[in-house]
Amino acid sequence: MSRVLTIDTYYDVTTLDGGGSHELITTVEEAVRMGVDAVKMLFPWNISRSERATMCARVGKIVTACDAWDIPLVLEPVIMGAPRTDDVVIQEEKVARIAYDLGAHIIKIAFPGEERTARLVDELRVPLVIAGGPLAGDVNDTVDAIGQTLRAGARGIIVGRNIWQRERSEGERVLKEIGTLTRGVSFTS
Repeated sequence: MSRVLTIDTYYDVTTLDGGGSHELITTVEEAVRMGVDAVKMLFPWNISRSERATMCARVGKIVTACDAWDIPLVLEPVIMGAPRTDDVVIQEEKVARIAYDLGAHIIKIAFPGEERTARLVDELRVPLVIAGGPLAGDVNDTVDAIGQTLRAGARGIIVGRNIWQRERSEGERVLKEIGTLTRGVSFTS
């Protein structure tokens, strides 16, 4: 297990084509002082071209700071507020490639399915982790998606809400099953 600190916020999303505001809420230096294992930023892409340019410049500065402090940046490509359609999944795959090009040390994506995850793992030269997703559905569905993620070669998962916002007994069950799945994985590279 690792502690990952989100260092940004994206809020006021009112439409699928942006309309939000992206801001840093802390620094890489502060994250290092806190002793976390990595920092994470959202990388929303359904924003204006001008906002994309600003976002990419911000990511570049954070990558440089992370390199200086020897702490990884987890970058999360996302199409904010969009339903999980095939088109959105394809867009997020393309944005994951941009995140790689910008120097992300780890890329966090919403689970696109086992086959697409395997393809991204093969293509990207940095560890890929999968988001645990929103609190929804049956515990077994969550655990199954995590199993598919690991079988596809992803380096891990980042789960928060899908554990902490469940009833305690359900959250403990998810955590136990995730532990069992992840302990059974060995990485060769």
